[in-house]
Amino acid sequence: MAVELLSPAGSTDALRAAFLAGADAVYIGGNRYGARAFADNPDDEALLDAINLTHRLGRKLYLTVNTLLKEEEAEDVCRWFRPFYEQGVDAVIVQDLGVVRLFRTCFPDLPLHASTQMAVTGSDGVRLLQSLGICRVVPARELSLKELQQIRQETGIELETFIHGALCYSYSGMCLMSSLIGGRSGNRGRCAGICRLPFKTEWYREDSHAETWPLNMKDLCTIQMLPSLAKAGVSSFKIEGRMKKPEYTYGVTAAYRKALDAYQEGRWDSYDPAGDLHILTALYNRDGFTDGYYERRNGSSMVALRNDKLLGKRAAEAQKTTEQFRRDISEKEKSNAFQRQVSGKVILRADTPAVCILHLPDTASGWKSGYEIRIEKDAPGKAKTMPATEEQVRQQMLKTGQSPFCFSKLEIEMDPDLFVPVRLIKELRREAFRKLEEMILAGYRRDRPDPSVQIPCTGTGSVGGSPFADASAEQKDAVRRAPLLCALVHSREQLHALLPAEEIHTVYLPLYLRDLAEEVKIAGKQVFLALPYILRRDDPDYREAAEALKDRNAWDGVLLRNLEEAGLYRRLREEGQAVIKEPVLDAFLYSMNQNAAAVYADWGFASRTLPYELNFQELRNLDTRGSQLVIYGRIPMMISAQCIRKTENRCTKQRGWTVLKDRTSRQFPVLCDCTSCVNIIYNSLPLSLIQEAGAIRHLECASYRMDFTDEGEEQTRKTAEAVIQVFGHGQKPVTGLPASESTKGHFRRGVE
Repeated sequence: MAVELLSPAGSTDALRAAFLAGADAVYIGGNRYGARAFADNPDDEALLDAINLTHRLGRKLYLTVNTLLKEEEAEDVCRWFRPFYEQGVDAVIVQDLGVVRLFRTCFPDLPLHASTQMAVTGSDGVRLLQSLGICRVVPARELSLKELQQIRQETGIELETFIHGALCYSYSGMCLMSSLIGGRSGNRGRCAGICRLPFKTEWYREDSHAETWPLNMKDLCTIQMLPSLAKAGVSSFKIEGRMKKPEYTYGVTAAYRKALDAYQEGRWDSYDPAGDLHILTALYNRDGFTDGYYERRNGSSMVALRNDKLLGKRAAEAQKTTEQFRRDISEKEKSNAFQRQVSGKVILRADTPAVCILHLPDTASGWKSGYEIRIEKDAPGKAKTMPATEEQVRQQMLKTGQSPFCFSKLEIEMDPDLFVPVRLIKELRREAFRKLEEMILAGYRRDRPDPSVQIPCTGTGSVGGSPFADASAEQKDAVRRAPLLCALVHSREQLHALLPAEEIHTVYLPLYLRDLAEEVKIAGKQVFLALPYILRRDDPDYREAAEALKDRNAWDGVLLRNLEEAGLYRRLREEGQAVIKEPVLDAFLYSMNQNAAAVYADWGFASRTLPYELNFQELRNLDTRGSQLVIYGRIPMMISAQCIRKTENRCTKQRGWTVLKDRTSRQFPVLCDCTSCVNIIYNSLPLSLIQEAGAIRHLECASYRMDFTDEGEEQTRKTAEAVIQVFGHGQKPVTGLPASESTKGHFRRGVE
């Protein structure tokens, strides 16, 4: 099977550059709902024209609707998208499960691709998406070749993976750093790239003037790995760069087109990547390249710690390369490189209608090909003086100008001594080209969606159930009167500080504290298992999580934090396994709109943690009954496969804490979880909604949760006492929160 070369189009100029360089397909955003809000995205009319151009060339265009939608946007996104659907857009790339539900209902035959923003890490998560009609997945960039091959073999899903361009430090979709620090949400297409700024680590020497960029990932370059990726089952090679200029798109696409052709044509052994690597390096790089995670877990070699800028000769070379590609694009544009080659035949007989037959031969991609049209015009007559020659007719037919087509082959059959007006030849050519273009585009057009199909009602789905359905009648009544108080802990000291508090109903324990579950039960509390933020098949956590999910006697419920865990839970349940009774979805399984909540409910997950990025009014637009709200705790800003300690060559292979300090001296605690080699970077200030208790009660949540991270035993106890006074007894806090500062997060400000 041919592998697709997929290029970025941050503008219509970049789209044209990508096709000139040999891209099979492009992905592009409209002026709304795309993950690159600051790209030069085309307006609606320009996007419709781009779809036509793409299809005239026999290529594909994927539209990005890969952001999270708020409740009030649900109906609008369907109305906005409808013209592109009717025009024949080839697929849509989505992040929000609510958008999946909306589009599956309103546009049932539209191919849906799961964005890398969904952070898909395994086959169980893929199967969940397949149940919604997803036909292609862009998995997390952090996956290895082995993991990609495993997903492909077990699910049969199409895989699209990145081969070149910028890498995020965090698992995509699991980063709130830009959102919490600058109010610009990556989940809404407005990432400020704060990870590209310098940070100090705990080992930074104040007497040193050197700065480091420990979160600044090098750019990905895999031009030498294409055969390995193809053999792993990847069907689409994706270039990152919708924020880059057309010259970048052109140069990178051309280099990978050359390499991919060499592989697919059996010439890989003779292919020398040196020249292409030189061009790619000149175009753009961050202190060299990395080949990413395909063959490694992480490492300092993947991070541009010094962030050197292109200076002197390197800068001049980059400028020279860019200018050369700008000239190449211009020359190809002038040479009508966008004309598609057709074979033609003109038949001219005396007193018989003139005939033009056009045939569009099969293309290498084999998507839309094999068109043939025949038109007839006025009959030529006998010449009285100077008859037309075959060469004259041919020359007139070959004057294709700016039309969408040109001739690769042209046959002329004509009687001798004919009078053939130039007007007749022009009309034959123009009419034939017009009809062929109409036929091609008609093959992509879709009928207007059935007006009787209603956009899924907001608030639908069984999303109002309690997360504690098996509680006693007295407990259920208590839930209706007052939400339950819950606490998640990261240490034994924190747990011991909380156990005496009778008002705390439920304690969440991570896998590495599971030996304390019985102690929680003896204290008369429910105990929930908190699974890791990331779950991957080859990690020790995966096996432990799978076994723990089947231990119903040890746990009263489970906190699921990613699609893979949700898929694993659902698969075990469908296989008849006696899994933990009460699943609760954490905040990174986003439900910013009711349609997303309805998808989770259809999968059997009625209880969810409300998103961090919605403000109070936006939360009120949702049905939050049965939901959980985090009212205290440091919000995780980044979940990364990288490791701060390992990058600094200080890996201890033991779980522990380190710290990052930014240029304003804010300190961000970092949990280095060595079980699965994951770093969790937390916000510098803890979230505290203690002053918002009155507003929060209007949400009618089933439970409130405190998340303790790096607090000591005494700080944990005092914080819990304050929360209990306010949320448990409706009183003013006696002790106050121990933190000298806190944040309300997005509870009042929200994100755009």
